[in-house]
Amino acid sequence: MVMQSKKILERMNVVPALIPVDLKANACCGVHIHMDKGKRLLALISFADGSATPGDDIIVHVVQSVDKYGVTEKSLRMIDNGRVYTKEGADQAALDALTKCTKNVIPFPPHSHFYDTGSGTGVGLIEIEIRQEDLDTYNGYEWVSVQLAATANTKIVSMDYCLEDLCYESAPEDLEDPLV
Repeated sequence: MVMQSKKILERMNVVPALIPVDLKANACCGVHIHMDKGKRLLALISFADGSATPGDDIIVHVVQSVDKYGVTEKSLRMIDNGRVYTKEGADQAALDALTKCTKNVIPFPPHSHFYDTGSGTGVGLIEIEIRQEDLDTYNGYEWVSVQLAATANTKIVSMDYCLEDLCYESAPEDLEDPLV
């Protein structure tokens, strides 16, 4: 008997978290995702050079909150989970292999911010995996958002969330909205 495999989009819900935007003087916050709809979230941050300089590196902060508005937020210690990776280069043709990240920014809370020191003048991708068990669900923190700090010069970024291990798998057009 041959098992029929499910479509990728039946096992995952892809949500645009941040449409392409310039970080120049504008900090950005991705939408808040309710982690009761799935067990794992992959945040994919794509970035392009713009007119950024080496000092315009991307600073990422992952927060958990008790509601979709982010009224009560606290940092999520994302570097500790060991699931932060980058792929970057001078241009699309020169992208490096996927690299595990261990860097963080001082003086922010330890391991709650990621500072991509190669992103200032390059292009690439930052991948952050967040699992439901990373959250403080005991105290009502069931929502996640990824925030990006402003840069001094032009830095174009976009971000998508891929929510996987859905609690209720179905046809892509029938998936539950993780924003509510």
